[in-house]
Amino acid sequence: MRKLIGIAAAIGARYIRTFAGQLPPGSNHDEMTLRVAKALRPLCQDAAQRGLVIGMETHDDWCGGDRVMKLVKHIDSPGFGLVYDVFNLHSCRHRILADDLRNRQPHISYCHIKDGYFINKTEYVYTMAGAGDLPMEEILQRFKRDGYASYRASNGKRSGIRSWSRPNASFRSMRGRFAPSGTKYKVDNSCAV
Repeated sequence: MRKLIGIAAAIGARYIRTFAGQLPPGSNHDEMTLRVAKALRPLCQDAAQRGLVIGMETHDDWCGGDRVMKLVKHIDSPGFGLVYDVFNLHSCRHRILADDLRNRQPHISYCHIKDGYFINKTEYVYTMAGAGDLPMEEILQRFKRDGYASYRASNGKRSGIRSWSRPNASFRSMRGRFAPSGTKYKVDNSCAV
């Protein structure tokens, strides 16, 4: 991660995305929160000194609001933020609630706006935003209502969406309808590093 911080600073990136993964067998979330915070805190301090943010994506066992917010509290650094992936929350069977989003918003570095639907209990298919199971219009309206004005990223290419031939154009067409004026955009198919 220290090498990535140097590379990201050298190329002018603002964010480095990371994941905490699944909890090891026999561990508990409180124990792992302290462990992850201890590992990330000095890295986040280094990142902040270089004008970077290490963004942990809502993914795997770290989707729930309470879980990631405990990590935010323990790290307590301007060099740490969240990558709010709306479909990951859905795929982890975590409901995207207004209070959940409102509590996380000050700590969201940027969002992945993607959509999909389940084909059985564990498998899902990605779709164009708005064509899957997520209440996409409601989610984007919530961002607008709460004044969320940070980066949003379409994760179409990385997600292997074959039917979405122009994800960036599709996302751009949505932004005028839902985004507060003055919102900064970074519409691409990858994260900073």
